[in-house]
Amino acid sequence: MWAKSGPAPVPFEVYNEAIRRQKSGRLTVTSRTMRQILSQLVISETTFQRLGPALNSGSSIFMYGPPGNGKTSIAHAIGNLMLSESMYIPYSVYIDGQVVKLFDAVNHKLAADDETTRFGTGSLRAGVHRDPRWVRIRRPFIVVGGELNMAGLDLVFDDVNKYYEAPFQVKANGGILLIDDFGRQQVRPRDLLNRWIVPLENRIDYLTLHTGRKVEVPFDVMVVFSTNLPTVLTPLQETQLSLLWHGTMSQIMVAVIIGHIYIGTPVGMEGAFSAMGNGHVDVNWAREHHSLWLEKIESKAKTEAPPAPAPAE
Repeated sequence: MWAKSGPAPVPFEVYNEAIRRQKSGRLTVTSRTMRQILSQLVISETTFQRLGPALNSGSSIFMYGPPGNGKTSIAHAIGNLMLSESMYIPYSVYIDGQVVKLFDAVNHKLAADDETTRFGTGSLRAGVHRDPRWVRIRRPFIVVGGELNMAGLDLVFDDVNKYYEAPFQVKANGGILLIDDFGRQQVRPRDLLNRWIVPLENRIDYLTLHTGRKVEVPFDVMVVFSTNLPTVLTPLQETQLSLLWHGTMSQIMVAVIIGHIYIGTPVGMEGAFSAMGNGHVDVNWAREHHSLWLEKIESKAKTEAPPAPAPAE
């Protein structure tokens, strides 16, 4: 028993082999199945026809749309389809003298088992022989949102209890990990995607102990990205757009300056150059080029003019 208070941890190599043997594999759904799991939602036929091939691809899914259009509800419906199957995971694993807690009562749902008592698969009825270090659960469906950060994607050491907490993607092994509101996490989208380039491609992830040792763990997770952001630009794209914007505005400013200088020359506007020199223009020039200014000056002159003297009686 681990620390005399729970099931003993399972060797890490045994856990890896168990995950490989219980691989979720490529999820195969038919049009009929899709209509059943999405029966509570109102979605367009175009969206419906895209969801089926996306699920059957077995790879990650990226859903984009404005807030409130049902992205999260669709992901939950897909998760309910995964929850119809079950798998076994250990309560904890053992790596180089370190214990990593894997079972999470919040994110993992116990699967019904006639051979167990109400305390779970670690508590068996008399006459049944099974390793109590393992627990039978529904295939996990874990949702993370804006609270996700880079620390949550690696082993987190608990200084009080002296064990590690497995990251979200390890707890989601064999199931689905939903990244809700992608782009609004405490980590930049670029860093999050870079962190998962290798796992998404090779289906293998690497975790780091506080000793510095890296361990390899299977990455049997369908990752669903859900976002309402119009676009997620890379730093290179941001730099390119910034340079384009500044270059365009600088050209406009230069054109305005050149135009202003041209107007002040005798070629651009006759009489403008001499007016800048002596500060005076005649009435005809002002009426032709600055009629509003002239009207304002004439109106002011009439207002300030002294009243005419009264005729003598």
